[in-house]
Amino acid sequence: MKNIRLIITEKGFEILKAFAEENYLTKYIVSNDNDLYYKSILNFPDVLEMIKNDIILFAKDNISEDDELVWVQTMSDMKNKNATYYSFIVDTDTKAIQEFSNESGKIKLPFLDLNSFEKIHKIESLVNDKVIEDSLEI
Repeated sequence: MKNIRLIITEKGFEILKAFAEENYLTKYIVSNDNDLYYKSILNFPDVLEMIKNDIILFAKDNISEDDELVWVQTMSDMKNKNATYYSFIVDTDTKAIQEFSNESGKIKLPFLDLNSFEKIHKIESLVNDKVIEDSLEI
């Protein structure tokens, strides 16, 4: 199973959503535009929460291989659009991690000063805390 984690500015997330819906994500993930809303990994996150000022935490678990391919390309394209973000895909079976980031310096993302392992651990802790909190509210 593979999971996506993303910390991004609110503005960057809006760019990501618009970019995803207007470009190849629509064509790649779905063949019928009416299905886009239900098949886009951005529309049904497991966690979507404002964590600091205009910084958003996005998490999606159990992504498909198609989602992974699209995410990798999208992160590259988002870097070209100069969005500030930090993202990773973790394979829970093999423990392999792919990292993506564009930290422009204009906006300081949480955990910027930490090494990769510490960043990933902090982000996973936030996601786990939010999942537990949500399950207690139900």
